[in-house]
Amino acid sequence: MSHVGSTSRANGSSRSLFQNVVPNLPSLETSHEENVIHVKRLKVNHEALDQDVSLLRQLSEDGIHQTADGAFIWRISGIQEKIGN
Repeated sequence: MSHVGSTSRANGSSRSLFQNVVPNLPSLETSHEENVIHVKRLKVNHEALDQDVSLLRQLSEDGIHQTADGAFIWRISGIQEKIGN
């Protein structure tokens, strides 16, 4: 008998959950759609930031070097043209 009673309680609990979820489905769907849009925007922003970081890393590697004593050496492109002007 206790098995039947626990099954009855489980069915009642499931029915109660179902009754609570069904009326909220439209708002749950809307919330899910908003979350999907938000995640897509985050991915785009993350990709843009990754590109910015890569560019900054490349610029720092190309434009400035540090010697063993801590002095910085700048690489200036087209220096002859700049001096001549």
